Amino acid sequence: MAQQNSTLTTSLTRPGQINSTGDARALYLKLFSGEMFKGFQHNAIARDLVMKRTLKNGRSLQFIYTGHTKAEFHTPGNAILGNTDGAPPVAEKTITVDDLLISSAFLYDLDETLAHYDLRSEISRKIGYALAQKYDRLIFRAITRGARAASPITKTGFVEPGGTQIRVGTNLQASDAYDDAALVNAFYDAAAALDEKGVSQDGRVGVLNPRQYHKLIQEVGSNGLINRD
Repeated sequence: MAQQNSTLTTSLTRPGQINSTGDARALYLKLFSGEMFKGFQHNAIARDLVMKRTLKNGRSLQFIYTGHTKAEFHTPGNAILGNTDGAPPVAEKTITVDDLLISSAFLYDLDETLAHYDLRSEISRKIGYALAQKYDRLIFRAITRGARAASPITKTGFVEPGGTQIRVGTNLQASDAYDDAALVNAFYDAAAALDEKGVSQDGRVGVLNPRQYHKLIQEVGSNGLINRD
């Protein structure tokens, strides 16, 4: 006669289950790690790279452009009464104040009391990062518009340079912006354009996105932009 094997089972008491059903760990305590996952920090890049003016008690600010004048040889006996074309031409640029740039969050006092971690300081940091990012984007957009604009000096006989756009690469593809050789050539083209327009070399700055910057650093020495020595 063959012997039949039987499986012995028992009823377990699972203290982590809710009503002895479902997840066996549902009732176990979640311990606070003492850490919070913070957003990536971002500080304003453009703040110290541009000229700043403080406007009070007004809605706009006027900037005066003065154009070039001409030089000429003096004829003995003739009175010096100014150049034949008159004084240097003058134009203006008016900048109107934008609305107030804000970033805000409302934290309910009771929620803050019940929370076992400090949330207010973290929200304050996020507000600062949001303002910095928006501030940078607005400034770089203004610089882009300036590069596309013509000079406000339009007097006949006086050629005043306006903005200049430098193309990176020749293939008209987005990948050109991350080609180290194309970036180097664009830097030299930009420097030449500024020199031709008589812009001072003091304080010149090139701003790159992270991938462009690290691409140039990877190719340091081979692209001619930076000298290892």
